[in-house]
Amino acid sequence: MSIDIRRKLELAIAGVRYIEIRSLFKKRRIKLPENSEKIDLVNPVKVMGGYLDVLNGRARLVPYSSSEGIDGIAQLLLDYARGIYPDRPDLEEAFETRRSRIIEVTDGLLADEKRDLLAEEIALRSTKLWPILSLAMSDGVTELYGVLGSCVYLDHIFLGRITVENVVLDERELDKIITVVECSDQVGIGGPFSKAEMSFMGRKLRITVDTPPSSSGSIAIRNLSAMEKLGIDTLIKLGTISSEEFTAVMHFFLSGNPVIVAGRTGVGKTTLCNALLRSLPAGTRIISVEEVREIEDLGRYGMKHTAYEVRGDRGKAVIDLLHRNPDVVFLGELLNREDVIAFALSHESGFKVMATTHAKDRDMLREKWEKWGVDYALKGSILVFMEEKRVKEVSIFEDGCWQPLVEVG
Repeated sequence: MSIDIRRKLELAIAGVRYIEIRSLFKKRRIKLPENSEKIDLVNPVKVMGGYLDVLNGRARLVPYSSSEGIDGIAQLLLDYARGIYPDRPDLEEAFETRRSRIIEVTDGLLADEKRDLLAEEIALRSTKLWPILSLAMSDGVTELYGVLGSCVYLDHIFLGRITVENVVLDERELDKIITVVECSDQVGIGGPFSKAEMSFMGRKLRITVDTPPSSSGSIAIRNLSAMEKLGIDTLIKLGTISSEEFTAVMHFFLSGNPVIVAGRTGVGKTTLCNALLRSLPAGTRIISVEEVREIEDLGRYGMKHTAYEVRGDRGKAVIDLLHRNPDVVFLGELLNREDVIAFALSHESGFKVMATTHAKDRDMLREKWEKWGVDYALKGSILVFMEEKRVKEVSIFEDGCWQPLVEVG
């Protein structure tokens, strides 16, 4: 253990200002915050490394140290942590190594709970995780978005959409996220977009980066781990779907009608499908064939779930997998004509099939599939159309037109 850092912390706890401690130990003077008064939080929501203080859809991110009035101690520990490197260049390894060392050097100086929360904060702040990726991985956060030069905003399970006023996606933050994406083992690049998955402390993120000069620069980060908190009971309580809509959709699905969950990007299509699939009886044999896997491992709910990631012709993949004789096939997002053919093939083969697709409304969905020459796949299909994280309408395609199944209030 470093004697210097221990002595510095003792001085900070005794009330000596951070800048004075730096001077005492002959460190280069730099402009940094000093010890401050404890920040009073109005409506704190715990996130990784601190709190969101939320009011009327807007929030500010407050590090745990600021909420306790120990910014000076935090700065000393940040100086210390940034000089600690793990044995291998891995983000989670760096976090865990630094967190452990911070706990070690603060042991006995702070109460255990305060020590552990401060160690988490400093370990996060000393890596590329802070603040944007830390926010995206926090409990209750389902997605985070940012446009270069603007404040980031996020979707929270219980609080809805929140703008974080003191976290801006500037060029430095965008570069940090691009570095994380480029280092990911699961990365795909197409045109101006890069997509990657990363796992951290049991959490799984899907990161999409839209980079200059081809575009203005933006990010979209989905917290895939949040799905486990979004079962059908929770979605009903949140108003995403009513119990009547859920009952109607599941009745027709179990009767063999294919289900399409449609809407614009980010309205919760995959989240709803995940909850619907979770509601199936234990022992149900499920095959999911997604271009990029998004739904949970449904085996944790007693189902026999085999998941595949297939980029390209999913129709061929479905043919290859039919011999497994699943009860249910989930195809993720139908992106093109070939995907719709795979959807129709699954239904024609006698399986219960569910998928998502982008559409402005149900008529435009029909027109698009007509142009592709695959509108026959609509026959008998149940359409769950979503807007703003809620089901707008539930319809069935019969006699060449959409007919409502449930009156949506």
